[in-house]
Amino acid sequence: MAFQERVRAAYLQRAIAAPERYAVIDASAALADVQAAVVAVLEQRL
Repeated sequence: MAFQERVRAAYLQRAIAAPERYAVIDASAALADVQAAVVAVLEQRL
């Protein structure tokens, strides 16, 4: 589990450093909410 935590921490740092390249989406939310968040990010960025 420590490996996954380190990987997650590294990606969160990348997201903070380059928010235009990364989107942080809470995947623990309901499926419909996660899908809506993904669509919203894609619509904004594409």
